[in-house]
Amino acid sequence: MTKSECMELLKQSYSADLSRTLLREIFLDSFIPVSNIGAGEAIKKIGTVRRLGRILLNKDTDKAEAYEVLDIETDPKIHIEHNRVSLNMGTKDYFDGIGVRGILAFFHNPQEKAWRLTYAAKSFSFDKKTGKELINRTGTKRYTYVLGPSAATGTAAVRLLSIRSVMPYGNSKHLTEAFSMEAVSKEFFETYRSFYRRFTEALSEKKKYRSLFNISAFPDAKAQESADKPFRDFAKKLLGRLVFLKFLEKKGWLGAKDYAAADGDTEFLNHLYRDHGDSSGNFYTSALVPLFFETLNTKRKGDLFSLTGTKIPFLNGGLFENDYPLDTNRALSFPANLFKELLEFLSSYNFTIDENDPGDADIGVDPDMLGRIFEQLIEDNEKDMNGTIYTPFEVVRFMCRESLVLHLCRILDCDRDSKKAQAVKALIVRGEIEGLTKKEQATLDTAIKTVKVLDPAVGSGAFPMGMLKEILAARIALEGDTADRETLKREIIRNSIYGVDIDHGAVDIARLRFFLSLVVDSKEPEPLPNLDFKLMQGDSLAEEYEGVDLSMESENIHDTKKKKQYSMDFSGKALTRETLIKAVNEFYSTTDHQKKLELEESIRATVVGFIRERMEEENKPVKLDNLEAMLKRNSPFFLWHLFFKDVFDTGGFDIIIGNPPYRANQENENDQAKNKVYPHIYSRIKETFVAKSTAQKTKVYDLFACFFRLAMDFSLKAEKKSIIAFITNYAFIGARTYDGFRRDVRENFGSLRVVNLGGDVRSNQKLSGPVNSIFGIQAGVAISFYQPKMNDTNAFNLRYTVTEEEATRGEKIEFLAGYDKTDMIFDTITPDGKENWVNQSDSDFQSLLPLCSKEAKSGKGEGKTVFELFSLGVVTNRDDWVYDFDEKNLIGKIKYFINAFNDSVSNDKNNMSIKWTRAVLNDFTKGKKYKFSQMFIIKSLYRPFINAFLYYSKELNEMRYQLPKIFPDNLVITISGVPGTKSFSTLAASIVYCLDLLEKTQCLPLYRYEKNKKLDNITVWALAEFQNHYKDKNITKEDIFHYVYAVLHNPLYREKYAIDLKQDYPRIPLYREFKKWAAWGKELMDLHIGFEKTAPHKGITVITAPADYRATKTHRLDYTKDEQGEKVFSGSLTFCDGSGLKGIPPRAFDYKLGNKSAIEWVLDQYVAPSWPTDAELASGKRKIREDEKVLRDKFNTFKFADYREKVIDLIRRLATVSLRTLEIQGMMGEEK
Repeated sequence: MTKSECMELLKQSYSADLSRTLLREIFLDSFIPVSNIGAGEAIKKIGTVRRLGRILLNKDTDKAEAYEVLDIETDPKIHIEHNRVSLNMGTKDYFDGIGVRGILAFFHNPQEKAWRLTYAAKSFSFDKKTGKELINRTGTKRYTYVLGPSAATGTAAVRLLSIRSVMPYGNSKHLTEAFSMEAVSKEFFETYRSFYRRFTEALSEKKKYRSLFNISAFPDAKAQESADKPFRDFAKKLLGRLVFLKFLEKKGWLGAKDYAAADGDTEFLNHLYRDHGDSSGNFYTSALVPLFFETLNTKRKGDLFSLTGTKIPFLNGGLFENDYPLDTNRALSFPANLFKELLEFLSSYNFTIDENDPGDADIGVDPDMLGRIFEQLIEDNEKDMNGTIYTPFEVVRFMCRESLVLHLCRILDCDRDSKKAQAVKALIVRGEIEGLTKKEQATLDTAIKTVKVLDPAVGSGAFPMGMLKEILAARIALEGDTADRETLKREIIRNSIYGVDIDHGAVDIARLRFFLSLVVDSKEPEPLPNLDFKLMQGDSLAEEYEGVDLSMESENIHDTKKKKQYSMDFSGKALTRETLIKAVNEFYSTTDHQKKLELEESIRATVVGFIRERMEEENKPVKLDNLEAMLKRNSPFFLWHLFFKDVFDTGGFDIIIGNPPYRANQENENDQAKNKVYPHIYSRIKETFVAKSTAQKTKVYDLFACFFRLAMDFSLKAEKKSIIAFITNYAFIGARTYDGFRRDVRENFGSLRVVNLGGDVRSNQKLSGPVNSIFGIQAGVAISFYQPKMNDTNAFNLRYTVTEEEATRGEKIEFLAGYDKTDMIFDTITPDGKENWVNQSDSDFQSLLPLCSKEAKSGKGEGKTVFELFSLGVVTNRDDWVYDFDEKNLIGKIKYFINAFNDSVSNDKNNMSIKWTRAVLNDFTKGKKYKFSQMFIIKSLYRPFINAFLYYSKELNEMRYQLPKIFPDNLVITISGVPGTKSFSTLAASIVYCLDLLEKTQCLPLYRYEKNKKLDNITVWALAEFQNHYKDKNITKEDIFHYVYAVLHNPLYREKYAIDLKQDYPRIPLYREFKKWAAWGKELMDLHIGFEKTAPHKGITVITAPADYRATKTHRLDYTKDEQGEKVFSGSLTFCDGSGLKGIPPRAFDYKLGNKSAIEWVLDQYVAPSWPTDAELASGKRKIREDEKVLRDKFNTFKFADYREKVIDLIRRLATVSLRTLEIQGMMGEEK
């Protein structure tokens, strides 16, 4: 069966012959029909069900999977297309006890042309320990194709034929994938994104359009890409508008004669293109401009559209407001057929007007799927090349429900773990009110009606949308269902929902999602509310401009005694905050276009006037020429206490919820979207998180920490004491840097619930972002709920739960979904004296000898440490430029860099073909020029047992810390820095080393240099401690140095103090036989520093590459299975060119530094860089900076063949090093 034949079959009205034909064509002999269908049996409130037969997948194996096939003729009163939930729930228990995994059901009604093909299956997972299949607690999942004469059947045809293509070997996985919403969503997104990029390119490729959009031209491609953001926002909004209209088509409102009858043209846009599109690419100007800006946003007599003479509703709400003058829109043209292809693509999908549940959905494009797609097109998320960053539905639902439960428990003054709290949860999760008294129901109804919810980083609106759904469901449960859900939604949006985002494009998308949600429940078109002052663009972290505080604490925005032109309102009087808020509130429901413009202009002019006055009061230069235009599109600040004054005046927000950005401080000056500086927020962080910390202070300025500070300030200052619910980077849980944050939380909040979802790829290389992270990213993630102290108590209740370390993304989603069935199990944690929540240690670590401290290094302490000076490794921030295995290639790169930099200085213009960082940019600003010097090329320890050439100059190395006081002539013990995420490691070195040699690598040098004098770095205090303890005056500082290195290798030491070594610099015990330990340390040091001269392992031999071997990008270790079926290393490895080695002792891989063995470090480093190809760049799948493109095109000289012999030699020698290291460590284990 071909795709077109399948599509035609699925477009037919339902019949028994159709279902049998389809089943035979798709499942072949795996469909076993019943001999006699019979009269069937009744299903209450649904209709009549008949068995058509069974599908047996894997039928000839011991893993056969059975699916019952049903024909269900529904009651004529049931509308097939609009009653998904009731129909599917009617079969909920049908297959229990009859030995099948699920059902395939045909729902049909003789009075309707539409019919449903539903796949319902039990949800299974596997027990990792037993390998047995388990039924998941979240129960049955159901997915449906709506088919028939008016349906788009392309997706269903392709998906169903994918089953046929694997028969007779198909299994449950293939059947599930054919009905997978996620697969359809991914397919739709990939094509949708490609159209978004094509429309963006169509705008950016024409230079004349830049003047229309007020975009400056830049010679550098990266800078131009940043400046071209208005093009991307325009394309996003254009596509969003068209998708919105596809839903209106589905409602039957476009081209209608009677809205109530929903008799519109379901192919309105395609027909509009047919009648007004042409090969010149003028469809936008000839048809869409009149439709958008002269019709949908304008009240007209009879709602008539001039081009078709049919009805088009007036929508209001700003979705079709003109962001640019009409003349600008009329000047735009797009490539011929681009709109035709886009509309054909959209028409190939079924647009469903229900708001689906992830476990019960019509397969097609629904508002929730669009929300996820829009979220991935937000500027920061779109940078992720896989396009996988969106907040899963289950995360949003869990956070919204739990934050509402916490809020309502507080209203009823009950503990979250009480029986009453379970009744509150039953209300929110299942709509059950039986556990609540009438008085409690009335109290909660009032609380839900008046709840104020803020998302300070609203993005595409996932959390406000989630809150809208949950508040609606709770009100229906308490007040009874209503036929007019749209009116109830409007009330909730107006009274409860607030959001802000710095990205105007994101805010446009968030508003669009709310408009879609209202349309879903509308019986007839109604003008949409204006959300401009509910979901707002602005920088949440900045209530300041040009250093001037704009927090608006005074009663009047303007001093009415001062006569200023900007002091205006509709009656000619100065606006107070109250009258301005009245104007903002009036704007929400205004449908008169001219009135809206007047209100908006007055509000904006008043704000500009206030800023002017504040700047004059602070004696700041007034630079407001472009501010009013900026406020309209991209405000660099947000006036919280003005626009949301009504909330702050009535006690503040009840719930602050969201997924704030995670970005850390950006060092790459090539990045045009570097983090802004937020003086007020930074000051508050310094006063709180930093002041209460004992750790280094830098990373607490990460963006998610800034949003925590903002939310905590709002919460703690508000009368309502807002609940905070954030999903963020999980660093705040255990990172030493965040000890001040944890103390601040303990001191100010009474209760905290943390759900640690893990997924930190950097700390566990067994993990994969796409597989193990809830967001598909590299960082660990956690959900946390904060409740401020409500009185003077010092009590702090910390509840904590964590998913399994290697749990997959799907398992984590299942874990969160399980919240609806049963409560999560939390541990109660008492923070220790160092503000540790997890990784608490009860060892005697603090009683041991400290190796180093910041106080001793700075001369402020008593000097009671073993080493005086210690230092981080070199940070270049341009490793690809200043490191190389090939000295000649390195010289070429450095000379290119220096020439380009010097040209930039001469021309006073940044050349983006080199890597700019803070230090280099400072030199550029000073007009300094660089000069190449051969003396700066040195050998460096780049990774464990990996030496590389480094251009070691002050100018091109961002930070060298104390290394100039340590090298060139020295011995050092490098150690993992703190706070650490990986196992503790140490490695001796005699040359300059990279910060990333280990993790945040520090070194403890034997000597230090001051004013050209070589001084002992081991303190006099340490020497005395050792000599006195061992009663041996012959112990030298060099002996101590070797002793320390041995102790740091002791497996028992590392195991006992594993937690401490991740949190603090090492301290060491004094073992009994000092000389033995010192001797071990010296041997280890000689072995590790002299690894290139160690005797090679004689048992390792070379394997020649097969003649037909196809080269790969990476090397691989070869594995086999032992007698128990466990995967074990075979002793062989294969290089990327097909050659290899055999006879490698598997035990050699037990010597690890970080997460890799010494041999694996070699295999990891000696591979060609994986630069994106031109094809990948053109497709948009990968991106590359201008300087990276230079490296790829001019200096990509690595060939493994040039290094094969060196790598073979290294592996042989490191096998010897590894085995002897392990042997010595084995002897240590016997010592006490």
